[in-house]
Amino acid sequence: MSDKKIVRTFNQSNIEQLVADGYVNLNQIANAAGKRIDNWLRLHSTKALIEEFENQITSLDQRKRLEPLIILKGGHRGGGTWAHPDIAVHFAQWCNRPSRKRDGKVVYLVKAGKYAKIGKTTRDSLDERISALQIGNPKKLKLLAVIDGYSEVEEALHAKYSEFKVRGEWFLFQRSMLSDFGIDESAH
Repeated sequence: MSDKKIVRTFNQSNIEQLVADGYVNLNQIANAAGKRIDNWLRLHSTKALIEEFENQITSLDQRKRLEPLIILKGGHRGGGTWAHPDIAVHFAQWCNRPSRKRDGKVVYLVKAGKYAKIGKTTRDSLDERISALQIGNPKKLKLLAVIDGYSEVEEALHAKYSEFKVRGEWFLFQRSMLSDFGIDESAH
């Protein structure tokens, strides 16, 4: 990567873009928005976006791509996480979206034996919701994860695990559900 840079502005902060390849500094975008790159990279939607983008590039140019879409570069000056400009735009949009925490809507993952429920509620009523579910369930419920989200998040997860659906919002538990909620699968 060449060291010549153009300075852009995002959320009233300077963001560097490399002249040679157009790659953009994601660390600077994250800092400007108060977000973390690793949280974005863990998302299923981010992984799908990067995979789709790589597939499009491969279909346009049958040769192997020489540079990855996201590059980690060490060092204090010019170091950090750099991304292809199209990927950087998606990251900036994610960073700049209105916080879902304000409305308190969450999607949760509860486990009971070999089954899991992916449901939605408000943060304020989460404990009541879990207590109500426990009343109708002979197995001890364990709340595994909670993420801020809307109906679209819950619907996307239901669609992803539809082949494991038992009834309603209950599914046969899959370890990959943990990563969809930002949890390391090996930790459980």
